Amino acid sequence: ETDYSNIMIWAQGENEHTAMLLNSIISLCSALKSKWTSRQKEIISCYLESDKNQYTTAEKLGINQTSVHRALDLSKYYTYQNAIDIVKSTLREIKRNDDDV
Repeated sequence: ETDYSNIMIWAQGENEHTAMLLNSIISLCSALKSKWTSRQKEIISCYLESDKNQYTTAEKLGINQTSVHRALDLSKYYTYQNAIDIVKSTLREIKRNDDDV
């Protein structure tokens, strides 16, 4: 899992506002991630290593799937991941547009 806490996106011109929004999203994701407990981090890490499969994660950790779901839910993992996916997608689009110029 990438640590986004020290990342800052910089842009001028038409992408300046987008960069500000992306930096805000990254900052919020870092704040959210900083609140994860060590157990939530362990479950999230195993979940990612298990191809995002809650049942496989539960089996590897010797817990039930409901516990995995609860940890992901309480950590706001899905909100975090969605925000990171939006940042990545937006950056790819900016790069694609820059490559076309």
